[in-house]
Amino acid sequence: MKETLYLFAALLIMTWSGACKEKPLNEPTYPVTIVVGHQTLSGEICTLPNPPSGTDVTLPGTIFGLRVGSLEYVLLCDSHWVWSSGQLVVEGVEYQVDDVVKITGTVSETQISKSYKYFEIEIEEIEQLAPTD
Repeated sequence: MKETLYLFAALLIMTWSGACKEKPLNEPTYPVTIVVGHQTLSGEICTLPNPPSGTDVTLPGTIFGLRVGSLEYVLLCDSHWVWSSGQLVVEGVEYQVDDVVKITGTVSETQISKSYKYFEIEIEEIEQLAPTD
């Protein structure tokens, strides 16, 4: 009986102090990734800083991306980011930074926190376009 009272008292103190606060049911646990859909995007190949992955440590380095207006998409080949220290080669064709391309693929959005998200596109088809002046 004494142990039960001690346990109840400890639980009461933890609850009162806020140690047992639960997250509201409508608050997501980050990171959250959703599939936006199948899209065709035209833009310039660029390099992007490695996005945070939701862990405490962001990996160093840069990856290839696609800049479409003010939005940037991380490029995926076979579900992996393509590090810019290597080459961006798709079906035997090498692409360079600043190449203007049209990419068709599946777009996803990853929300790392309330204030930070990034987009990815899995390359299914890529076509080099003539640069626009």
